[in-house]
Formats: sequence, structure tokens, C-alpha cells
Amino acid sequence: MAFDSSYPEDFKKALKYTISDKDIDQFLKHGGSPRFVYGVLMLPTVLKYYIDEDQSKNIHKQMTQATLPGYQLYEFADSSAPVIARSNNPKAKVKGMLIFNLSNEERNSIYEFESGLMQLSSVQVDIIQKSYLGNVHEMRKIDAGAFVWDESVHFLSPMIGLRVTHGASWDVVPYLKGRFYRDIKASQRRGARGQEPAYRASLTKMITLTSANELMDDDDDYSGTSSPKTEIFMYTLDDHEAKNR
Repeated sequence: MAFDSSYPEDFKKALKYTISDKDIDQFLKHGGSPRFVYGVLMLPTVLKYYIDEDQSKNIHKQMTQATLPGYQLYEFADSSAPVIARSNNPKAKVKGMLIFNLSNEERNSIYEFESGLMQLSSVQVDIIQKSYLGNVHEMRKIDAGAFVWDESVHFLSPMIGLRVTHGASWDVVPYLKGRFYRDIKASQRRGARGQEPAYRASLTKMITLTSANELMDDDDDYSGTSSPKTEIFMYTLDDHEAKNR
């Protein structure tokens, strides 16, 4: 995925992190089914907020970049929240983050956030893992759960405001500039002081009640383009795909 200097430090760490094959084996053996996320839950601060995890936890060490082939990323014309759906395009793919070692309670919290417009589906994603020596990187396919647009209830149509994104990954920059992310950070600070955290809105509420303008600060003038991006200097899925074309 693309890298932006404005990203929070914990998100930068998650994007750079590559998990060893040994740790992945242990996660899969003891941590249950991992979850592939492609929207706001890619951000460690937001993820910990919704699964009620302490912000001091280095959850990025349970996360790594992942690619989901055969799916298309969509977004709402009046909202920055993305959704995914199956695609007949053989080149279609969605880039996001894979989260390992979640407890049943944490997976349930993600379900409560994502369900409504989406249904939980079994998918297979590609990740890059490190060998036990730590200096060899190789691709590995992982079975995971992902929340996919519920086509039995909703149809992908411009009539409901869905549009295909220009890339395979969601641009988080507008969200980082907006009220939701600011409020989550403030809520986490209140929680650290022993105060009651703010109400956790579901993804459905974020989509149906919040416009793109409301996601942004009043003083921001976001033109629809993020700041210049550079690719992370590391061996990523992008490198592996380019190497094998």
C-alpha cells in the first residue's frame, strides 16, 4: 500500500511490520481466524478503540499488509467509508491489513462494527512472511474472515451511491483529517484517565449518517487528493507482485 508522511506512527509501524512464519503458525494455532480489514480498522488506534483494547498495546505486531484477489473496493459518493464485493475482473484486488491473534470478544466487536450492510465471508488473502532466519521473505496464502457487501440485500448500483475506487486500497487521509478520528483519539485519552469513553458508532451509522464533509474538520479544505505518497522502503506485496509479472 502507499505510504504517506501524515499517517499516525502506529499505522506506519503496522504497514512496515512483517510477521515471521513461526509467529503466524502460533497465531493460527491459538488465536483463531484472522480478520482482513480494508477501512478504518486498518488504523491501530481505531481498531483498539472498537475492540476495547488498551491504547498502550502494540497491536501492530499482530498486523501485516495483505491483498485479497477477486474483490473490488467501492466507496460511497457521500461518505469515505469503503466496502468490498466480489468481482468478475481477474485483475481485481483489494489491499488492506490482516489482523491475527484476536480473541472471540474482539472478533465479536469487529462483527458489531462491520455487520449491517456487510456479511462475514471466508476469504483467502496473500501476505508476505519472514522465514525463521528473518532474512527471507516469501508469499503465503492465509484463510481469513472479511466483511463483504451483502448482495442478497443490497445491489451494487450507482442509485445507492456506490462507486468504484481508483485504486486497490482505501485512502485514509481524509478520514485522518476528520471529526471521527479526532473524537476517537479524544475518547481514548478520556479512557486512559478513567473517564467513560464515547459511544462507538457502527460502520452502518458512519455510512448512512455521515457525509464526506462531516468527516473532515471545518477548517480543512480537502480537494480530494492526498499529499504526495511514496512507497514504503521494504519488501512488500507490491514488490512481490511486480517481481512475478
